[in-house]
Amino acid sequence: MINLFFKKNTAVKVFDECIEKTILNNNKITATTKEKTSSMYESIKSSIPEGLHIKDLNFTVIEQMKAEWETTNTFRYKRPYRPSTINRRLTHIKKVLVYAFNMGYIDKVPVIKSVFSPKKGVDYFTVSDFKKICRALKKELCDFKSGMIQTERQLSMEKLYFTIMVLALTGLRPTEFNRLKWSDWDSKEQQLTVLPFSANKSRTRILKVSNECATLLNSSGFRFNDNKWISPHRRRLVDHVIATDRQNAALVSLIKRNQLKLSTERTCIRMLRSSFCTWAITSGMNSQLVCTYLGWSSELQLKNYMNKQAVLDAKQNVEKIKQLKIA
Repeated sequence: MINLFFKKNTAVKVFDECIEKTILNNNKITATTKEKTSSMYESIKSSIPEGLHIKDLNFTVIEQMKAEWETTNTFRYKRPYRPSTINRRLTHIKKVLVYAFNMGYIDKVPVIKSVFSPKKGVDYFTVSDFKKICRALKKELCDFKSGMIQTERQLSMEKLYFTIMVLALTGLRPTEFNRLKWSDWDSKEQQLTVLPFSANKSRTRILKVSNECATLLNSSGFRFNDNKWISPHRRRLVDHVIATDRQNAALVSLIKRNQLKLSTERTCIRMLRSSFCTWAITSGMNSQLVCTYLGWSSELQLKNYMNKQAVLDAKQNVEKIKQLKIA
């Protein structure tokens, strides 16, 4: 009986049980999040010694796994995991251990020490970086245009340009942008209704967009509808744009093809939100108004998104201009 109990509660089986009960059977979690979290758990399980009991998953074993992740090159990236990735893995391990403690599989949760991750400034595109990306996109679109014929690559470039411009001009999250329907766009009032991800309708916000963004949305209503005269209000914007992972890949490929020299080494479609936040604050926009526009309830989230060094440089430039005027 003891042997059966011992085999039943191996670390790998407890991981599978925790995933199934807390993630896979949770209807509030999206399918994309479930897939990413499951792949993370599968990667963690591959590092656990075979046949290890959940009670033996202690501080020493976790430190050995952590040392392996810090030194061994991964097959995909050809380099060790970053500290942030290792800390996310350790967080998942702690969740499983807490689950095992609540189920009575272990007597106590072992101590888990996170990896030191030096804090850097928030990655964002400067205005000059954003202009370079837009010029490169427009140049490629002009090169591919040949009458009414559109190649697949040209259409993907148009979709990428549409995505980048809307995200940069509105500061929307990529998930919010992918859930938008054409019925959420009011062309007369130039307003965009952004519905919340949760069932809390009070968090619905209405964004007053700029004339440039309004022109872009109005001209794209039927353009990405396969030239069929179907009402765009029945369709979602996600049908007309490429998925987030492919957006990131297309953006990186665009920068490499055109050999663009940007101020940041990291390029990601999500950086457009932090870029919008930084641009708004450096231009003198009220911080509370920025939080309301971006859908944040607290200004603490604003500090995590904006690039503090860029804001500090902007304030110093304003002070210099004031001193020149006084002089």
